[in-house]
Amino acid sequence: MNFLVHGYVFFDADPSVPGVDLLYVNGDQGIGYLRKYIYDGGRWTEVGVAATGATFKNAALTGTIKEGKVVLYASNNTKITKITDNAAFNDKLNVKTEVLVSAAENTAFRGLTFTPDSKPILVKR
Repeated sequence: MNFLVHGYVFFDADPSVPGVDLLYVNGDQGIGYLRKYIYDGGRWTEVGVAATGATFKNAALTGTIKEGKVVLYASNNTKITKITDNAAFNDKLNVKTEVLVSAAENTAFRGLTFTPDSKPILVKR
């Protein structure tokens, strides 16, 4: 089976497994798709595929873990979409998608970068 990968995001979701153990891959296999893999310390196992059409076709991908849920952001030429995986990290995909913004006429999105939120810390000496 051949498929074209457009983006991927690794996470360290399970503290009992050293290093990264959760992977989301998006790409094109006729239609856009999102695949979810988990690592048990010995091998990667696919635990879900969501065929979501244009949301993942030719899209850049980034994400974070927020309140225990994986939140991904996909950017293709025409829109930026938020994808929430409501499943536990080792369960099959259970995605909800929400288009955040669409490109204006004669414009296009060319990528997406995620910057973590940081709050200043006051240090007393």
